[in-house]
Amino acid sequence: MWLSGMDISILQARRMKLRLKSALKGDANIYNAKKLPINEYRNGTGCVRQMRINCLMIGMCLFALALSGSASVPGDAKPIELGQKVVDFAPGAYYEVAVPAAGTLAVVLEELPAEMKTRIVILDEVGDWLVDEQTAEPGQIVRVEARADAPGAYYIGIMDLEGKSHETPYAFYVELE
Repeated sequence: MWLSGMDISILQARRMKLRLKSALKGDANIYNAKKLPINEYRNGTGCVRQMRINCLMIGMCLFALALSGSASVPGDAKPIELGQKVVDFAPGAYYEVAVPAAGTLAVVLEELPAEMKTRIVILDEVGDWLVDEQTAEPGQIVRVEARADAPGAYYIGIMDLEGKSHETPYAFYVELE
C-alpha cells in the first residue's frame, strides 16, 4: 500500500496527538518504555532527564498539532518556480525552488502585512542554513540573498517572527542572478 505525503502527515499528527494525550495524563510511558520507580534511578538524574524528555515531546507535539496542514518544515515545502509571484498568509511556510545552475539566489518580499515582523531563511538541498534574516521593523519590505553553489533544490522559509496570523497576505518571488 502506498501512502501519499498527506496520508503520512495525517498519520504522524494522529500519533503525536496520542502521545500528547498520554503525556498530559502524566504517563511517562509515551514511547512504551519501561516505567521505573524513582528509587531505581541513580542519584535522581534519571527523573530529571525523563521529565525534560516528556516536556520536549509535549512541546513538539503541540507545535506539530498547531501547524498541521501547513508546510511548517522544509520536508513539507510547497514547490514554486523561479520568478513566480507567491501569495500566502502568515504565520508562514517553507517553499522549494529548483535552481538549474549556480548563482545568487534572491528572495524579494513585495507585499507584507503592516504588522508582520518577518523571518526569511534559505536552506540548501541537504538542509544547511545559507541565510537567516529577520526584519528590524514590522511591515518592512526586504530582499535577502544567498549563494547557490550548485544546481538543486533550495528551501525558502517565510515566517512571522511572533507566529501571528494576519488577514492580509504576504507576497514574494525568488530569482537567480
